[in-house]
Amino acid sequence: MNNKGFTLIELLAVISIIALILIIIIVVSGNTLSISNEEAYKITKKGIIKAADKYMLECDNGLIDCNLDWNNNKTDIRVYQLIDAGYFNELINPLNNKDLKDCLVIEVEKINDNYQYNINDNDC
Repeated sequence: MNNKGFTLIELLAVISIIALILIIIIVVSGNTLSISNEEAYKITKKGIIKAADKYMLECDNGLIDCNLDWNNNKTDIRVYQLIDAGYFNELINPLNNKDLKDCLVIEVEKINDNYQYNINDNDC
């Protein structure tokens, strides 16, 4: 008798091994993507703070009209103000693809002619 081919158990074993490898690849790549999105968001926030600092310096020097409401040496800057001033075209949160234009607030505090920045991104 000439038996050429694989048994059902051999085929199931190979399919199971391939499925296990694919599951491992999917889990690892999913975690990597999540971590890279978090890092991208941190970099985006650093860029926003740099743009806010430049915005405040240009406001102080009278290069742009800012219309900021100061209260006890504190004010807020919205991302749409930075977009209107030409610092960004648009800003998207890489974690959830939400537009940061309306939800992100940069809290500015002036201390001895220096600015301290805090990003409030609770709604983003």
